[in-house]
Amino acid sequence: MSAFSTVNPKFELGTTLKGTDGDGNLINDEVLGLVVMFPSWTKVSSLASGARTRQIGSTLKCVALRNTSGTTLYGKRLVQLATTSGLGSVKSFTGYHGPTAAALRVVLLDPFLPSGGVANNDIAWCVLEGVAPGMTPAASGDFNGDISVGAPLVAAGTFGSGSTDHNGAGRVANVTMSNITEAYRMAAGILGYAVSPRTSGETSSEILVQWKIPIF
Repeated sequence: MSAFSTVNPKFELGTTLKGTDGDGNLINDEVLGLVVMFPSWTKVSSLASGARTRQIGSTLKCVALRNTSGTTLYGKRLVQLATTSGLGSVKSFTGYHGPTAAALRVVLLDPFLPSGGVANNDIAWCVLEGVAPGMTPAASGDFNGDISVGAPLVAAGTFGSGSTDHNGAGRVANVTMSNITEAYRMAAGILGYAVSPRTSGETSSEILVQWKIPIF
């Protein structure tokens, strides 16, 4: 299913693009930062063909970014944009978002990636806007209460080991506010709104989100 774009995206949502040549040199740099509108779809995994069906009439706004974390990363998780100066900060992600709640400059790594994820230095799509699944926290204490439909969501504070632990990092949670400084960070860090509810007992579960990430 092709992307809605006037340019050739070179690879589809749910796939990755090779990031190095046979000598280990970085390649395909020209696609980094490319923003494309894809149909919002779901795979019918029971079919041998891997057929896709439209999930909703709207589209997913995605950006192509390089994985520079040094390890394989997996879909449906929030990843942190690079903090280097210049254009490098909008061309790559450095790992899952760290243990800070309402982390800024994060995007959702392609939730339709296969189980193999995206290898270090390879290129993947990251979701900026549209309806797509993310992941709930691995620990009930990070939920900040049950998540209801329509609840604003931020990056969860996580008990995971930070930028490379796919078992705990890169999750979403409810907004929580205990002081003015935290209230500002939470407001700035809202990533979208829950489309499906989840209780704090539903740890490490998919949650459908209407993403609205104001990065690109």
